This record gives sequence, structure tokens and C-alpha cells, in this order.
Amino acid sequence: MQPYFFPYVGYFQLIANTDQFIFFDIVQYNKKSWMNRNRVLHANKPDDFQYISVPVIKHNKGSLIKDININNDGKWQNKILSQLIVYKKLKAPFYSKIHQVVEEILSKQYNTLLDLSIGSTRTICDYLGIKLNYEIASKINFDLSNIS
Repeated sequence: MQPYFFPYVGYFQLIANTDQFIFFDIVQYNKKSWMNRNRVLHANKPDDFQYISVPVIKHNKGSLIKDININNDGKWQNKILSQLIVYKKLKAPFYSKIHQVVEEILSKQYNTLLDLSIGSTRTICDYLGIKLNYEIASKINFDLSNIS
């Protein structure tokens, strides 16, 4: 599967039902995709949503996921955490615990989008009690000679 930024629940169901999960990082990165952003409820309009996103460094069109670097110049992690406060206002039952998990993920320094995706997936799998046995596609010696 392509690496995603805080993926949907089905992603974790797939992980839970595989012997080995492959982070498929050898495909083209798509701007404005779930690879570096996600949606959460809007803080001021609970019937609407807003995006949380990881800023990436400018790259060539056609760059592979594995080659996308995070722009760590700003405090994007703090912005995301502040955007999640809406769930506290709405008294989400597991807000405190999930906020801790997200905070744990975002407190680490990641240089690439792939590193963040793998790190966050590992942390969430640990929280959910799912064993994550994984490989990274770019590190596997696939024979791609028949693909045009």
C-alpha cells in the first residue's frame, strides 16, 4: 500500500490481516493527496472539515514517494495539534489518549514523508495492538524489467 498520513481504518485492518505489509514507496507522489494530508473536523464549524497537512519541500513533478522530503522550517506539528483541539471541545471520549499518541508521533523529527508515514503507522499499530511486520518496496529487489 502507498504510505498515507494518518490512514483510514481499513489500512490498519489490512495490516492486521497480512503476514508482511509492504510500504509501496516506488510510485509517483501526488500533490494534494492523502500521502501528506488528511481531514479533521473544523474547529469553528463542527459540521465542516479542515485539512491537516505536512509541508513538503519543492520537488520535481513525477518524483517518487520515497524521494519526498518534509519542510521542517516551520512548526507544522504544533499547528496540527492545535487543529485537533476541536475534538476536546466536542468531548470526544478518547481525546486525551489519542492526543497523546498523535503528540508522540509528531514529537519526533522526520526528514522524509516516508519516514513519517512508517513511524506513525508503527506507533498507531502499537497502540492498537497490531503486529506490523513490514518491508519498504524500494529496498526489495523487484524485477521491474517487464513493466513499461
